[in-house]
Amino acid sequence: MNIDSVKTVFLKGFYAEAAPFMQQYIDRLETELIKSGEWLDIYGSPVHHEKSFLSTENIAFYNNLFDEAELAVAKCPEVVQRVKVSRLPVEFATMDDNIAFRKKATALPGPDPKYSGGNMTVITNGVQGADSYKVHWLGWENEDPQITMDLGEAR
Repeated sequence: MNIDSVKTVFLKGFYAEAAPFMQQYIDRLETELIKSGEWLDIYGSPVHHEKSFLSTENIAFYNNLFDEAELAVAKCPEVVQRVKVSRLPVEFATMDDNIAFRKKATALPGPDPKYSGGNMTVITNGVQGADSYKVHWLGWENEDPQITMDLGEAR
């Protein structure tokens, strides 16, 4: 069985006229990931890949392909929805809308070390907290902190 021909048949059947754009997206993503030598993990943060397959340049390339894919199937709402759902991981990886992303934050008193080691970067790293309060959460016990974020400029 040839994996490329199976992929082509699936893409044509699922995405119709958007298939060539979806194929380009998959090919570019795969090429960039392999080139980076980085580990792709379901629990990983997009932040860890901002200089490789999730670079600003690659995100723009992916979004352009998704725009073209949506236009190619604009008259078929069901397929447009499939393309939009497929774009969600790219949208998740885009943190530009969060003005606090990677900005410096301080807290007085500092967080309890049992929550992410008390590392204040957790509050602005864009990663959603895990099920365990010890991973990607900050916490204080019997204290009300004052948290300050430097957004870099007046807004």
